[in-house]
Parts: sequence; C-alpha cells; structure tokens
Amino acid sequence: MSTPDETAPADRPDAPPADVAHPAPEAAPAPLSPTPVAGDLAPPAAGYGPPPGYAGPPPGYAGPPAGYAGPPPGYAGPPPGYAGPPASGYAAGAQPQYPVPPAYAAPPQYGAPQYGAPAQYGAPYGYPVKPPADALAWGLGFLAYIPIPYIGIIIAGIVMACVYGSQSRKGPIAEGNARNAANWGLTVALLTVVCFLIGLIAGAGLGNDGAWIAGLMAIIWIAACITHLVLIIRGLVRAGRGAILNVPFAIPFIRA
Repeated sequence: MSTPDETAPADRPDAPPADVAHPAPEAAPAPLSPTPVAGDLAPPAAGYGPPPGYAGPPPGYAGPPAGYAGPPPGYAGPPPGYAGPPASGYAAGAQPQYPVPPAYAAPPQYGAPQYGAPAQYGAPYGYPVKPPADALAWGLGFLAYIPIPYIGIIIAGIVMACVYGSQSRKGPIAEGNARNAANWGLTVALLTVVCFLIGLIAGAGLGNDGAWIAGLMAIIWIAACITHLVLIIRGLVRAGRGAILNVPFAIPFIRA
C-alpha cells in the first residue's frame, strides 16, 4: 500500500492534465547600459578612424570637455604629421600658456626743449616788398585847417618840415616824399607870413590907396590855401601807390 506522498501525479486530484503543455520560462531582461558621464568618449562617426601611425593620446590627456559629441559628419581626422596637443601640462578646459613678452626699458627722460629767437622771414614768395612811402608828411598838412586864420597853415608848414629827419631814413621813396612835403610846407608858411605882413602894412599905412594891395594879398593867400589842400591830397594818393609827388614851384629849402 502506497503512502500519500508516493501517489502518482496523475492520480492526484489537483494535478494538471498530462497532455497540457507547460509555458517556457521567460528570459531575464538584459541589463541597461550605464548612463555616460562627462569625459566619456562618444562613439566615432561613420567613416572616422585614427590616421596611420597614430599612437593614441599623449600622457596626461584627460579627454574632450563635457558635452563633446564627437567630430562632425565627414571629418576624416587630423592632417598627416599632426602629433596631437602638447603633453606638458595641457588638460581639457585649460588655457594654453603663452611666453611672457620681454620687458622693455623705460624711455629716456628729455628735458624741456630750448627754443631760440624765432626766425626772421621775409616777404612771401612772389610778392615784392613794398618800401615805405611816407604818407605821414603829407597827412600833417591838414593841420593848416585849424580854425585860426593864418596861424594854422604856418603851424602845418613847420610840422611838415620837422618830420623830414625821421622819415628820410625809411627809404628813397619815403625820403623823396618827406623832402617835397617839407619844401612845400615851408613855402606856404613863408607865403602866408609875407601876404599877412604886406596886407597889414598896405592897409594901415597907405589908407585907401593900400586897400587894393591888401585885397590882392588876401586873394593870393586864399589861392595858396586851395593849392595846399590839392597838394596834400595828391601827395597822400601818390605815397599810397609807392610813388613820389614832386612840387616844382616849391622853394627847395631841402635838396636831395
């Protein structure tokens, strides 16, 4: 007699039917690949490979920086003869070390520049120097029209003669105008004195017979005053043009 534990499986009430197929056990899932971390090399692109003779990265090379996705498509590698980056202390993300430029000597110290007297420059090229023409002597003749009869023209003649000494040293044109102005000034001053004395004596000593003589002297003096005005104006114009005004009827008190 068999024990309960020795009962055939087919005889057990809870046993499955013998003709039912049992399912195959499921295969264990493949382990997941670890997540790449910074510094891991990305798989090379299609068609990329090291050049012939490439012996690998130099010692101390820590790999590409974080986020490096590999060379772009179509990159065929470094050119022939490229030996890679220098191995002396070069790491990813480090800045290359450049040689220190040589120190330059300080510039020499200069003292304050010494300037001499400014150079004397002549007239501009192409423009001749115009010598002084001495218009001053003729301009002083306007003193004759001081509103004092007879006295004004005498003062003008004397002043025109007095400036001759200073104006004669300015050149030949200035000397000629100053000399002619002085001669005319002295001539008209002397004529004024003569006309005044003759008219005074004739009018006072001859009575009615001397009146016409005094009138004649007055006419001569008025003509001399008009001539004086014309001459000083002409003298100023000629001197302004660099020319000399000659007065042939003036007494030559000063000769060239």
